[in-house]
Amino acid sequence: LLCLPLFVCLTEVNGQDIKQIPQSLLLQEGDNFTTYCNSSRTLNSIQWYKQRPGGSPVLLISVVKSGAVKQKKLTAWFGETRKDSFLHVVATQTADAGTYFCTEA
Repeated sequence: LLCLPLFVCLTEVNGQDIKQIPQSLLLQEGDNFTTYCNSSRTLNSIQWYKQRPGGSPVLLISVVKSGAVKQKKLTAWFGETRKDSFLHVVATQTADAGTYFCTEA
């Protein structure tokens, strides 16, 4: 997938037991977005990454216990059952364009 400025791609990278929704978002500068990961099994922890076209994945935030972790304009939440998570990004800018994905740490 080619991600143009403010086009957010979302992908699953670590197998069939974690599903991520939605698949992609087309945003305008200043928009907020949320992406979700759901697993068929209990996870130890969850990590959210962003990858720019042609770049390496960059760790955005890691959650090791149920609850929310807030970091600047990012909020990551890990459910009590440890099977679901979401990443919320506020006030997107061009630099936020890229591919976002979750993985088990």
